[in-house]
Amino acid sequence: MKSILIVGGTRNLGKALCTHYTREPNTTVYATARYGQPTHHPPNVHWISGVDISHDNAGYKVALGWSGEIPIDIVYIVATGSHSHFVPETLENPNLEAELNMYKTFAIGPLLLVQNLIRQNILAKGAKVIFIGNEAGSIALRNKGGDYGYHGSQAALNMTARLLSFDLKPKGIAVGVIYPGHMKLLGEHKHTIHGDEVAPAVASKAVVEFVENEFNLEKSGQLWAARGFASLPNLEGSLVEGNAADEKPIELPW
Repeated sequence: MKSILIVGGTRNLGKALCTHYTREPNTTVYATARYGQPTHHPPNVHWISGVDISHDNAGYKVALGWSGEIPIDIVYIVATGSHSHFVPETLENPNLEAELNMYKTFAIGPLLLVQNLIRQNILAKGAKVIFIGNEAGSIALRNKGGDYGYHGSQAALNMTARLLSFDLKPKGIAVGVIYPGHMKLLGEHKHTIHGDEVAPAVASKAVVEFVENEFNLEKSGQLWAARGFASLPNLEGSLVEGNAADEKPIELPW
C-alpha cells in the first residue's frame, strides 16, 4: 500500500498528479486545497481544506486531515512551483510586499510544513519530499536581471531543500527540487509565453516517472529538470547545453 500527499492539488500540475495517483491500485491520495474541497476532480482523493503554504499552520492542518493509518511515502509540494504569486519587478520598481509573499510561499512556508510533518511522524521511513521548483532558482543559469523576488525566492527554495537533505538523511528521507517545465496553465497569471508549454498531464507523467524510478538519497538535495533539455527555455551562454528534443532528466546547476 502506498500513500501520497499533494500540497496544492486543485489545479494544473497538482490536479494532474491527483489524477495519476488515483488511477494506481493500492494507493491512498491526500491533497490540500487553499479553500474548500474542489468540484470536478478525480474521485478517491482525501481532501484537506484550508491549507495555505504561506501560513505557519499549514503543516498542522495537514496533520489534522491525515487519517493516521498509513505514513506518507511521497510528498509533492506543488505550491512552491505556482505562478499565481509571481509579480514582475524591475530595478526601478521593486515590490516589497510581493517579495515577502513570494519568500513566504516558496521558501519559508515549505520548510515549516515539512518540519511539522516530521514532528507529527507523518512521513514513512524512506519517504521522498519533492518541492516543485523552477529553473528560475538557478543562479548559474541567469543571464539577465529583474524579477528579483521570484528568482530570489526560488533560489531560497533550493537552499532550503539542500539543508533539509542533510537533516533528513539520517531518517532515510530524500529531499529534492524538480522543475517540470513550462505548462499550459489554467487560472494562473501567465506572465510569459515561452512557446514550449506542455499540458500538465505531460509534465506530471515526467515528474512521477523520475521520482518513482530515479530519485533517491544519492540525488537528495539536488535540482532536477524532469523533462530534460526539452523543458528549458533558450538560455544562451548558460552552463546547460544540449538537444532541445532530449527529455531525459538532467540535474541543473545551483
